[in-house]
Amino acid sequence: MPEYSSDEFDTTRPPPRLPEGRYELTEPIGCGGMAEVWRAVDVRSREQVAIKVMLADELELEDVQRMSQEVEILKKLRHPCVVRVLGTGVTQDTKPYVVMEWVDGITLRDRFELTPVLPPHDVADIVGQICSALAEGHALKVIHRDVKPENVMLCAPEHLAVKVVDFGMAKVLTAQAPKLTFDSMLFGTPEYMAPERVTGADVGPGADLYGVAVMAFEMLVGERLFPGDNPVAVMTRHLREAPPPLPGSPRRSPASYRQGWPKSPLIDPMSECSRTSSSRRWSKHNCSDKPPGPSTPLPGDYPT
Repeated sequence: MPEYSSDEFDTTRPPPRLPEGRYELTEPIGCGGMAEVWRAVDVRSREQVAIKVMLADELELEDVQRMSQEVEILKKLRHPCVVRVLGTGVTQDTKPYVVMEWVDGITLRDRFELTPVLPPHDVADIVGQICSALAEGHALKVIHRDVKPENVMLCAPEHLAVKVVDFGMAKVLTAQAPKLTFDSMLFGTPEYMAPERVTGADVGPGADLYGVAVMAFEMLVGERLFPGDNPVAVMTRHLREAPPPLPGSPRRSPASYRQGWPKSPLIDPMSECSRTSSSRRWSKHNCSDKPPGPSTPLPGDYPT
């Protein structure tokens, strides 16, 4: 399952004490900056679930607000390519936790390790599902802001069906959304960070689509768009350099890459995935047998 590396998990920390008789923790999955994730079994249904528990002994109000916001976002995003929330609660030592569906699969980053270059039809399929999931969020004024291979799960056994995870960094563009200090901070993975994120400009759907385009480039080419060990240097390249052409494709001007992607002068994977039918994207390999409703925008529906 997901979004945290097991290498980061602190094995000296005791497991969270959940209310008795509801869930059985089976193994730690990993840890992030403010939470840890456990694999567990629902005692009533005997189904596997993932449980995300906040870490800090003394929680800041904003940390709780951010986790609450993530839960509310996931409850609203009833999309087959977004991980589902199954429940929430508080541990015996008053730490909030959220129960999510268990995703049996690997991350897109894991797939890069197995297959650095993906077939174009698989890229179109994966990108189409990511774009549709993000479009559902954008329709609700939700910007993910941390689109990267580690936050894209590919379901077993074929590793083609997508689940977008970790909306903990998301920004909600509504007047009712809580004003969080974190919203104005620079965070994320430099290799997938849109120029407007780097400069501190207003962030909209284009920032998410930029991350998708960078991932599409990596899937097709087998290497990162702007690799580097220095985060500042990588972000500077995103700001100043035009992307290289795909191998075997005619050289195109940076302007021709935009295709309606704000501040995102990259390849346009959406032009390819828009030619991939919805029936293929939600075919037998998908985690969910429920296709998106007619109101769900497909990648080609974005304005140009």
